[in-house]
This record gives sequence, structure tokens and C-alpha cells, in this order.
Amino acid sequence: MLSIILCSCIHANAQDTTFMKVNTGTTDKQLADILKFEGIEEYDVEISNHKLKGKPVLISYEEYMDGEMVKEKTLSELPEGWPASSLNAASDTVRFKLLSQEKDNVAKVNFKYSGFSFQELFETPHHTGAYSMREIFGDEEKNAKHVGNKEKKALFVYTLPFEGDHNKYYCTATSTDVPVTQWWDKYHVKHYIIFYVQVG
Repeated sequence: MLSIILCSCIHANAQDTTFMKVNTGTTDKQLADILKFEGIEEYDVEISNHKLKGKPVLISYEEYMDGEMVKEKTLSELPEGWPASSLNAASDTVRFKLLSQEKDNVAKVNFKYSGFSFQELFETPHHTGAYSMREIFGDEEKNAKHVGNKEKKALFVYTLPFEGDHNKYYCTATSTDVPVTQWWDKYHVKHYIIFYVQVG
């Protein structure tokens, strides 16, 4: 039987730049039990900069299958009645919740903001139940995750594990400096979706 090796990540504050802090799960034990039972992964994301107010904060993704990008999209279609300026930071901090669930060969990914949300569905034809949402952090970023102005920064990846030595590894890939776009070449990960954030 394959074992699953997991890891956790902690990001610290960086002064005078846009930084991102990610908290995994919930401190509410009852809610945590429900999420686990339903197979739902939860992340709370906070993006901060004293000059962030008024700047657009955009989420986009690229989907890869067998090393080829099959889809890319920017999440910008707001609910009816919401102006485009709703994607701009209302203060020096933007917060959203990321939820993911994979069931019956379909993954549901939801970015929930205050008042509206973006939801995307993805077919998961390979190894149903093995997909997981993971933070992306290179060796130089284990203590902080920064994003430059107008920089497109990989923040999460929804992925199958890298398999080796009769084990399933998620952190082997996410904790190295191998670009996510090259995971097929390096680790032969068949299917994954990279989620990016861009500020400004």
C-alpha cells in the first residue's frame, strides 16, 4: 500500500513589500471534522502591502496534462451588478478563502471573497482521490512569500503526487526550486493546475 507523506508551510512577514500569508484548515475542531469527512481542503490567504489599496489583485490558473498546458484563465467574471473595481483592493489587505474538493472525477475549486466568489470545475481522470491542493514555495521562500508589482506569482497547485519508492510525495515537488511548469519533465506528474496571484 502506498503511504502519503504530507508537509506544512509557514510564511513570515516581509517589510515594505507585498507579502502573502497562508493558514491551513480551521481551528474549529467540529468544522475541521466535517471538512475532513467531506474531503474538503481549506486555506485562508492574506495579501498585504501598505500601498495595496486601489490595486487589482487577480487570480489566474494554468492547467497541465501530460506536460502540455490545456487551459489558462483569469478569474475576473464578477456576479451581475458587481463593478470591475471590485477586484481592486479596498484597503491595504486582501483576504480570501480557498476551498477544494475532488469527487467522482471532478474537482471543485472555490475562491471565496467577502460578498462574491469564483468557482471552477476540473475533470480529474487520473487516480481519483489522490489530488491535493498545495502551497508552492521554493527553497528561498520557506520563510516568506513575496510578490512584486505586476508579477504573476505561483501560489497554489492542485496536483497529483509525485510517486517514487512505493510512496506518494507532495512536498518533494512543492518544496524544490523546480518550476511547476516543468513537473512533467522532472517528476512525471500527469495532471496539475497552477494558481497564480498578480498584484497591480
